[in-house]
Amino acid sequence: MAERAISVRELKERLSYYLRMVREGETVVITCRGTPVVRLVPTERTLQQQIASLRDVGLIEWSGQKLHVSLPSAKTRQGRSVSEILVEDRR
Repeated sequence: MAERAISVRELKERLSYYLRMVREGETVVITCRGTPVVRLVPTERTLQQQIASLRDVGLIEWSGQKLHVSLPSAKTRQGRSVSEILVEDRR
């Protein structure tokens, strides 16, 4: 997947051009004094495209193989899993 880095100044001068590029599927990284601060990505992308972009920037590592579902490894005295309690606590 293509990724282009541009400065804030260039983005201000050519906003419509870069929005068109993002709409066409390209990712644009906006830098401030050479430091990346924002990444513009298309909103309508497939799951495979999203995973590929995360892998390309080094946020995830994935072999592409299907993940196996595992059963909860810990239960509380009430018979609920720890993950159920965490989900409930986050609400």
